[in-house]
This record gives sequence, C-alpha cells and structure tokens, in this order.
Amino acid sequence: MRQRILDAAQNEFVQHGFSGARLDNIAEQANTNKRMVVYHFHSKKELHQQAYGGVSLSQQERAVHRGTGAGVRRNPRHRKAAAAAGAAAT
Repeated sequence: MRQRILDAAQNEFVQHGFSGARLDNIAEQANTNKRMVVYHFHSKKELHQQAYGGVSLSQQERAVHRGTGAGVRRNPRHRKAAAAAGAAAT
C-alpha cells in the first residue's frame, strides 16, 4: 500500500508541483482513499519528503521545471531579471 501511494504521489507531484498536488488525486491513483494516505504519511509535506527521499521542495520543483516545464510558477520579477542577465551576457 505505501509503495502504491508513493508511486502515485511522485506522479502527482511531477504533474502538478507541490502546491497543485492533491491528496484526493494521489489516493485515487493508488486505488485507496485519502484517509489511508494520511494514516501512512500524516501530511502532504511528509508524503513529498518520503517520495523524494529527503530532496527539498525547491530542488524537486526546479528539476520538474527543467524536465517538463510543469509544477513551478515563476515570479514575473524573476523572469525580467533573468532576461536582463541574459541580455547583459551577450
């Protein structure tokens, strides 16, 4: 059961990022209910930590963003700063 939940959680976090992931969706993908997810992991944060072996949220979300473009919402100021830095480098 725990492994099914972990597999479903990884899929949900990759598709939706930490903020967008829903325990209901994870439970449905694992063919169980939300109560069992919470019984095994107590919180979404703990589930995330178990699913990614202690990788921090920011590290995982950066990896998701690089790999698929999903899961990370960028601050418009960061985009402007990155564009300015890219223009200055050329």
